[in-house]
Amino acid sequence: MIATDADREGEIIARECLNAAKIYDYSNIKRFWVSEATTLYLNDLQKDAFRKFNYSAEETLQIVQKLYEEYKCVSYPRTPSKVMGEDNIELCNLTSSMLKSKYPCYTAIFFEGDYSSNNIKVYDNSKLESHHALIPLAVLPETANTIEKNIYDLILRRFFLAFCPVHIYEKQIVLLDVNGYRFEIIGKKVIEEDWKKFIKKDDETKEPSNAENQDLSNIDWDTFFS
Repeated sequence: MIATDADREGEIIARECLNAAKIYDYSNIKRFWVSEATTLYLNDLQKDAFRKFNYSAEETLQIVQKLYEEYKCVSYPRTPSKVMGEDNIELCNLTSSMLKSKYPCYTAIFFEGDYSSNNIKVYDNSKLESHHALIPLAVLPETANTIEKNIYDLILRRFFLAFCPVHIYEKQIVLLDVNGYRFEIIGKKVIEEDWKKFIKKDDETKEPSNAENQDLSNIDWDTFFS
């Protein structure tokens, strides 16, 4: 592709603006703490299964009922609770340790997790209803079909991620002066990646593609224009 006069002129203007740019404020910073959604309940599972595999709500319900009734590898699925009870601490510790040894791909997530009573995000009697959240209880039988494996893996992965530390980021607003013209740069700076480092990019809920979501993590504003 041949550069036109307009392209060259644009490059010159951009270079001149960059050389003339001066930061006059980058103190507008807000910190946010984002936890992975806690342990599952049925409606969450149905949404995840539809988003990732295009399974209908009824199809997901039938499969998870089979995992519960026939395979006995997950807990009661029709629960309205998103949390575990404070008397489920030992259950979660034993279950996570057992499943980690059976599914080595979750070992790294396991060691990031806090399965103690300190994890009030997961253990919360004030939000507990008739049954605790939907969690895995045993290894999925090898005879399970692909759809059953997919549903089980959604439950298994959410179980491990629920115990991980929160993701922390800062939203920054940087104000620049370029020869008397003022510009605003808005973006994010990751402080602690934590559970997000275990999520594939294509598995994340897509954020709107706009300037406010640009990554500023690797920019040191103190030295950027020095």
